[in-house]
Amino acid sequence: MPIIKEERLNSYNATNFKFDSVKDEVAGGMKEDWKRDKIDDAKKRAITTTATYDEFKSRVAGCMLKPIHKNEFNAPPKFAYNRQVEDRGYRKAAPDVVPAAVVQRVKSSSSSGPAIRNARELDRELRKR
Repeated sequence: MPIIKEERLNSYNATNFKFDSVKDEVAGGMKEDWKRDKIDDAKKRAITTTATYDEFKSRVAGCMLKPIHKNEFNAPPKFAYNRQVEDRGYRKAAPDVVPAAVVQRVKSSSSSGPAIRNARELDRELRKR
């Protein structure tokens, strides 16, 4: 019984040979190798620095996540998440409207700054604290 599970090799058939299938197979193999290496590196880094197994497990689970850069953090989404809502005639909320109660609370607590007019300014004000 082999220790490592291996896929059977595909036999070469000249009549049904398509380069695209070979190309896809190689790309899939490269992705699997990359994933295995990333997980292995994360395990080796986490084994010496984590205090609990839960922390170790979460570091290994998150090792393939794409990091967020500073410019992407506050950027608008690249695609619409729920297009069906707009199609069915539901009212779309204005993107830069802040509830009046929140604005009053921030206005009264801030020292002598200008009034907050939209969500971006509110976010900036809350990050200053």
